[in-house]
This record gives sequence, structure tokens and C-alpha cells, in this order.
Amino acid sequence: MGKKSKRPTKATGVADRQGPGKARREKAAALKDIETRIVGLIEKLESELEGVELYGPLAEREDCPICFVPMPLKESGHIYFPCCGKNICLGCVNASQTMSKKDKNRPDKCAFVGPTRANGAIDRKKRFARNSARLGPSPGEENIGRLMKRIGANDPDGMLTLGAYYEEGGHGLAIDDIAAVRLTLQAAETGHPFAIVCLANDWYYGRDAVQVNTQQAMRLATIAAKKGCIFGYSQLGIYSFDTNDDVEKATNLFSFAARRGESVSMTNLNKLSEGGDLHNIDIDGIRNAFEESLKLEWSEEREKAKGDVGIVEN
Repeated sequence: MGKKSKRPTKATGVADRQGPGKARREKAAALKDIETRIVGLIEKLESELEGVELYGPLAEREDCPICFVPMPLKESGHIYFPCCGKNICLGCVNASQTMSKKDKNRPDKCAFVGPTRANGAIDRKKRFARNSARLGPSPGEENIGRLMKRIGANDPDGMLTLGAYYEEGGHGLAIDDIAAVRLTLQAAETGHPFAIVCLANDWYYGRDAVQVNTQQAMRLATIAAKKGCIFGYSQLGIYSFDTNDDVEKATNLFSFAARRGESVSMTNLNKLSEGGDLHNIDIDGIRNAFEESLKLEWSEEREKAKGDVGIVEN
């Protein structure tokens, strides 16, 4: 008798081939949809911003809704809470958490939810005492549910946060790069300048769901800058230096952002200065302006929080 064939039956073989094939087709369709939407978004925003100068006024910086001090530019300086859709500075978050640790009967809660107002002013002590949601992102389905509600309310910060979960595989979600990019794109389609910068980075550096396209990245960063996003200047400076070796343009972009407190731009200017690449630039004046800008966002609570959390400044 001949040897038994180990090949699968025809039906099984077809099913096995259809599985991966269907997945590939779905991925190809998703990537095409993303590319079509990003091209349309760029054209739409460039048309809306036609005639807007690159070095125009920046968007007004958001204040922390508790302490009313301008929000830190660094992402490590504030936390997004999907329970209320608010960004809270690290100082106020840490203060609320400290109170929870001192009072064992008081669970960790959001530093914003449940505000009490007296004579038009916010009573911070009463606010902390009446909080009704957990401090910081809660785990698993509860947090995802909150984010979905925020996304349903067209909250771009909620979209970006859930996108980050998909990118990193957080809160019980499997890593899904296409879902991550789609959520970032959805946030950018609301006009959110920082989401546009995130898209620019995706296209500049590339990722599973996005092929590198430096020209689209530069167009997106330019759009973000024209919309008043300080990070648009910083990233456009990086792209200009790395892609075109345009030191002059990069220097001008870094200088504009650094004078207004953007730390990456200040770091890059210092590196250019150390390398002897800066000419006719008042680097000391820029450093002084940078330090003065940082003072606007300083508070004792935030400084204490850095030590408690273990944040080390560059």
C-alpha cells in the first residue's frame, strides 16, 4: 500500500488559505481608507489655512481647571481623566492622591469630578472632599467604557488616549496599530492640533499601519504650527534638519518654540550651539526667554509632585 498523504483535504486547505487572505484584504482596505482620509484631511486643512503665516500667534495655553496655573507643556506634567474629560496638572493630581493616602476612608478619586463653587470661586478643599471618581486611569473595561463615552462626545483627547492603549496594548486591549492610527486620525479630523502633530510623527517615522512619507509629515507639522500648536514648530524643525539638512529653517523653528517654553526645541538648539552650527543667533537670550516661560507654569504643588513621582528633568 502506498503511504498516506499528509496533505490536508481540499476543503480544509481552502479554509486555511481563506483565513490569512481575508485578513490581508481587510488590512489592505483599512490602510487604503487611512491613506485616503489623511490626504483629504491635509488638503482640507491647507485650504482652510491658506494665507495664514507660519510664525503667527500660538493657541492660548489651557489652564489646569483646579489650580488655574497654565498647564505644563510636557506630557509628563498632566494627566487626562476620561471620567470627566479633563486634563489635570500633576501637582493637583498628586495633592488629591496624597489626601487619599492620609485618609484611609477616602478612596483614590479624580481630582476634578464633583466641584463645589462658592461666590463664583472654586473651593479646592471642598472639591477634593467631594470627588466621586477614581484617581488616574482605572483598569480594564471600566476605563475603556469611559473613553468610549468621551469619544461619543467627540472628545479628541479621549480618541488619542484610546489610540495609545491600542498602540501599547494597555488596559486589556491587544495591540492594534490600525486602530491606533484610525483613532489618532479621527482626533485630527476634529481639528485638534496636537493630534495632527501625532499624525505627522506617524508618517515621518512610519509604523505598521503607515508607510514613511516625509513630505506628508512636513505638511502636517506645518498645519499644526499654523493652527498655533507649539509642538508643530518643534517637529517641523526636526524634519527640516533631518530631511533637508536645512539648519537655518530648523534653527528659526526651534528658536520660536524654545522662547515659548518648548523643551525639545531648547535641547536641540543647545546641541546645535555645542556643534558650532548656530550663527547670528542670540542663544543666551533664547535660554533666558525659555526659563521665563517655564516660570509661568511653575507651582509648589507641581514641584513637589515631580519629586513624589520621580520625574527627572532633562
